[in-house]
Amino acid sequence: MRYDDFDYKFPHRDIDIRRPTYRRPRGNGMSVGTIILIVLAVKFGLALIGIGIVAMVALFSSSMSQPNRGYGSGREVVRQGRGNALLQSSSISVPDRDDPAGAFKFDTRELSPAEVQSVQQFFSDLSANIRNQGGAGLTNHFDGERMFLELERVGGIKHMRPFDRTNQMNNYKELEFGNDWVTNWKRLDAKKACWLHGSNNEVAVLVSLQLTPNLEVHRQLWWLRSDGRSWRWYDFADLENNGPISIGILEEAPCKNPAAWVKHLRKFRTIIEHADDLEQVEKLCAELERLDLPAPYHMAVYLWQAHICLAQLKLDDAKDRLEKAKAIAPDFPQVLLMDMQFHRSKDETAEALTSANRFITLFGGDAELFHEIGQMHLVLKQNDDAVLAYRQGLQDDPASTMNLTALASAFHPDDNAKLTPEEDRELQQRMTTLTRASEHPTFVLDAFCYAKKDADILEALLKGYRRALPKATDGDYYAMRLKILREDTDAACAEFRDLIGGVADEPKRAEYLEGFLVAMASAGKALDGYKAAPDPKKAFRILADASFNYEDGADRNPEKSKLEPLLELHASRCPNDSWLLFVRGQILLSKKQYAEAETELKNGMNQPGLTPEDKNRYARSFAATAYQAGHGLEAYQQIEDKELAFGALSWRFRNAKDGGGLGRLIELHRKTGDENLALWEADLKFLEEHYAEAVQLLKANQQQLLKNPINQWRFRSLMIRSLAHDKKVDEALLELRKLEKGYQDRVLEAVVYALAGDVPGTEAVLERASKEGQALWMFHADEELGPILRSEAFKKVCEKYPDPREKK
Repeated sequence: MRYDDFDYKFPHRDIDIRRPTYRRPRGNGMSVGTIILIVLAVKFGLALIGIGIVAMVALFSSSMSQPNRGYGSGREVVRQGRGNALLQSSSISVPDRDDPAGAFKFDTRELSPAEVQSVQQFFSDLSANIRNQGGAGLTNHFDGERMFLELERVGGIKHMRPFDRTNQMNNYKELEFGNDWVTNWKRLDAKKACWLHGSNNEVAVLVSLQLTPNLEVHRQLWWLRSDGRSWRWYDFADLENNGPISIGILEEAPCKNPAAWVKHLRKFRTIIEHADDLEQVEKLCAELERLDLPAPYHMAVYLWQAHICLAQLKLDDAKDRLEKAKAIAPDFPQVLLMDMQFHRSKDETAEALTSANRFITLFGGDAELFHEIGQMHLVLKQNDDAVLAYRQGLQDDPASTMNLTALASAFHPDDNAKLTPEEDRELQQRMTTLTRASEHPTFVLDAFCYAKKDADILEALLKGYRRALPKATDGDYYAMRLKILREDTDAACAEFRDLIGGVADEPKRAEYLEGFLVAMASAGKALDGYKAAPDPKKAFRILADASFNYEDGADRNPEKSKLEPLLELHASRCPNDSWLLFVRGQILLSKKQYAEAETELKNGMNQPGLTPEDKNRYARSFAATAYQAGHGLEAYQQIEDKELAFGALSWRFRNAKDGGGLGRLIELHRKTGDENLALWEADLKFLEEHYAEAVQLLKANQQQLLKNPINQWRFRSLMIRSLAHDKKVDEALLELRKLEKGYQDRVLEAVVYALAGDVPGTEAVLERASKEGQALWMFHADEELGPILRSEAFKKVCEKYPDPREKK
């Protein structure tokens, strides 16, 4: 699966193996307050110096922020006490002190059981202290001296006199974190500790931070140092920000003679705050890449650039950026995760698993990663390994609905598979545990109440659910759904009547009613479901809407005729229901009786008392039906909402290439003063093959048309195609570059070359598209490009890049 199919709406939904999800760096929570001025008392008669350590610390820990809070939102890190220049300098030993990326290199040596226990105890104590003391709990476990040494190691603090260095180190020792840092922290779950390379007293620990109130989970990496008695933290990174919070300390660090690149670190903050603005992020990364940054900071830049390349389907460039990041720190967690996603985007599942397993070896895993690993094993048809991965995910988080759903599905890989007694017991036990721990246990039940083959799974899960919540009405609802799957619909109807009568909550009643009726209709028992429903009008509406797409008047569904018995029954019970005419019109449409359907829908549209939504539904369907009957222009005049009427009819004329009808419709609509009408006029000129006139219209009305964001894509496409038809190739390509920065529409680019008869140019575009992972079927499906590719002149190109939809 390619990146053009990716769903960017993360986090925390089940990741379908057919739609691998690429997780973008989050930018909506990187702003968490200003670190209050530190007043440093310098001895030997020097004046007091006000020193600010800005909250880039907070920006690089997005997991602590609330959505949409701007930078400088009030979180505080305060230095209290006095800076004492006579305090001794550090005696801490830093591993690989001369390697700026030393903190990003890890060993596979295992910690002893006692060491593992001590790390777990550290995070248990840290979480408890944060709950009880707020920001002070974070402060109590902080090793400021070691953070200072880390910043010194990367080269941000240098050329300081011993006196100044000691003062500076003391400032870090005495930092205190305000309560705003941790107000929405719910829980820190440590996964696995990993030794830093060459160290016996420093570890990196993968941590899941769960936030309130939405229970969002962020992956973090924490760096700890042991003094032989206890652990203290000296840095941590929200992985999706690609770098540790200590980067932010340097932005306005109170030190003399900082490295020249330190003044540019504000750009990291800007990148995080504007993560969704790929053009700005790309520009800032290019500026940062030219600087003499330390290796870890270059790695952060390379990871941001790789993210941009993946989002833009530039897989070769993404590989180059990832290789540069790997050269610095091949085992940094985010490098491994991005490498996994890179290989998944290229359908290189085995290679993606290699990166994922390396991550697990070093840092352990979390429920989300184990789920992804399980999905990859399924792609490779390794069902037993997938089961193991889902079990590991549930071991990490027993409340993981996506892992339990996937595990149950893996137990039942095909229609003929049956649950073994052991699998049945396991599902029951895991569902009981999940129900007690999760806020949404019914998500799992709902996944298995639609197909007959899943009845055994639903039964096992339902037993586990009832064990935890024996009196929950949701249990009764899914028991009723199970009876429908088992074709015991009479009992299901009886149970539904008993259930719905005892539910007072209106949203829950609506949920149960719709689920019951749709399930009964799927079982071929729509009439029985209708009779069991307490409100016949609601039941009729639900069953009718489930049977057809009411907004599309086209003849698409031959099954509409099955509604006739329901229509007859409902008409006898509720003869004045305003929805009867709509359904009758849809049934007539399914029989291609367009004139009769047009009459029914027109009468329905003009009924008094319709809601605005229902009136619009009637109008859309009436317009589509009248078009089928040859009365599209008359329908436009009869519909009150002219914008709706024009929208419903214009595309039908356009798609039918009926320039005459479209032209007359445009003239009828002109009197409305529609500001977008010039776009349709240009489209009409294009349809009539008057390409120069189309370009002229677009250029003359460009400013007005592009005010509406909805027009932008269509405007560019029409402009580029018109120029290409007019043999103005260079101008067409120039217009193509005006599309969204970084986005390459390879289909339009191929259209330009193909219309010019440029076979090598067209082939080069398809080659680029193939390397970028774009779906080649889109090129063959284009109404202009497809026929050209199938022509004799382009035969070799078509053979090299065939339509994947065609059977081999």
